[in-house]
Amino acid sequence: MLKKISSVQNPFVKQLVQLKEKSKLRKQTGLFIVEGKREISLAIKGCYKLETIYYCADLFSNAEAAALEAYEIDVIEISKMVYEKVAHRGTTEGVIAVAKANNCAVHMDGARIFNASVATNTPLDRMVREYDSISICLSKGLGAPIGSVLVGSRTFIAQAHRWRKMFGGGMRQAGMLAAAGLHALDHHVERMVEDHSRATQLATSINAINGFTVDLSTVETNMVYFTSEIPAPKVMDALASSGIDVLDIGPHSCRIVVHLHVTDDDVSEVIRAFKNFA
Repeated sequence: MLKKISSVQNPFVKQLVQLKEKSKLRKQTGLFIVEGKREISLAIKGCYKLETIYYCADLFSNAEAAALEAYEIDVIEISKMVYEKVAHRGTTEGVIAVAKANNCAVHMDGARIFNASVATNTPLDRMVREYDSISICLSKGLGAPIGSVLVGSRTFIAQAHRWRKMFGGGMRQAGMLAAAGLHALDHHVERMVEDHSRATQLATSINAINGFTVDLSTVETNMVYFTSEIPAPKVMDALASSGIDVLDIGPHSCRIVVHLHVTDDDVSEVIRAFKNFA
């Protein structure tokens, strides 16, 4: 029998808010919050013990919730008001779990973390404070020619240096590359809103063309995912002949990534190329 909570004053809700906001409580209790279908699925596959799952029926179906009871997890329905109170992100598909830590370090793949920070107006230190280590890519949204940065405790970084040398990953005379990375960090973060705006323009235009569909709610940063009636390889080849690179991620699905070298004129050219399919 599924339970339901509708008040933000409920003790369970207060605990969720505290777990979300207080790292000290998470360390004391060994509990942490997992948001989203994919993340919860990965937690289950990773043998994490899920204490409770909370879902918003407006976003997550009762049938999906009932299916989770097969894992012998307490499943509780919460109102949309409660969900908005406890969710850290607005795009986590209406489901949140409280999980028990396995005494494992938690790493964040922050390849596009600056895009996420700019798009959500969330300070970077707030986004990463729950993690033991973070990797940051300097060459994707930031536009440096090469490089990533690994962030962690002094002990962790010392171990990383050792393992990097053991696997032959050291680089000599890397100062020029580091300078490019520093320039990107100093000058290419705030301008990411331009990439996000161009991605939204692309998504809206492609979605309006017969034979193509874009879920506009998923276009939050610089990526556009679209489906086509035409097989994805044919779409890729046709666009490539016009000098436009897209990545096929399924038989009829592709991804477009906008970056600092993509101009307004480029966006217009891509839209014209898509219209040629119609």
